[in-house]
Amino acid sequence: MGRIQLVRSIIHGMLIYSFHIYLWPKNILRKLDSWIRNFVWSGDVSTLKICTVVWKQVCVPFNAGGLDLHPLSNINSSLMLHLCWKLVLSSEQWAVMCRARFLRDGLPTRSPIRSSVWHGMKPYHDTVLQNSVWVIGCLSTTVSELISNFKWIIPNDLADFDPSLVTRIQEVVIPHFSEEDRLIWKASTDGYFTAKQAYQLMFPAVAVSAWSFV
Repeated sequence: MGRIQLVRSIIHGMLIYSFHIYLWPKNILRKLDSWIRNFVWSGDVSTLKICTVVWKQVCVPFNAGGLDLHPLSNINSSLMLHLCWKLVLSSEQWAVMCRARFLRDGLPTRSPIRSSVWHGMKPYHDTVLQNSVWVIGCLSTTVSELISNFKWIIPNDLADFDPSLVTRIQEVVIPHFSEEDRLIWKASTDGYFTAKQAYQLMFPAVAVSAWSFV
């Protein structure tokens, strides 16, 4: 377990900041994972040792019989998803600037963009939209006309014109107090989306092995 802790605290710790910003090349991540595997088994990154347990099993959570050591590619991908969520949600200057450059009407621009950051986030933009929903805050005059007693009142002509739009409108939660509009993560109890939740979404937990409790 000592080597596992060294991998988590030192190697992963050195890479995690960059993983939050850039999508790394797969071949580099595979090479790093192979060095980590060699170090865990033999204590030397350059020494390959034949083992009876497949590395994939070693990487699963403790309660599934593994050592809970995440592959670097999985960590990097989940952090790219989390960064894309922050891009869509955040009001910080970097997010406002990136939205102005990378998005048009809330969707990725079709124009080619030279950016090492957007390259990593773009594949996850649809995932963010599919798993998010807007909670409205202070009601504008136009929106308030469609609300009565905290319920949506959809005009018949609008319902006939676009039933799918009505469905999307009804999915919007109407607040019982005044607040700013905000984007929330559907599966989250508090509306926020963490890096841990991003990993769990992209790489669901495996079935628990009975022998892991022995």
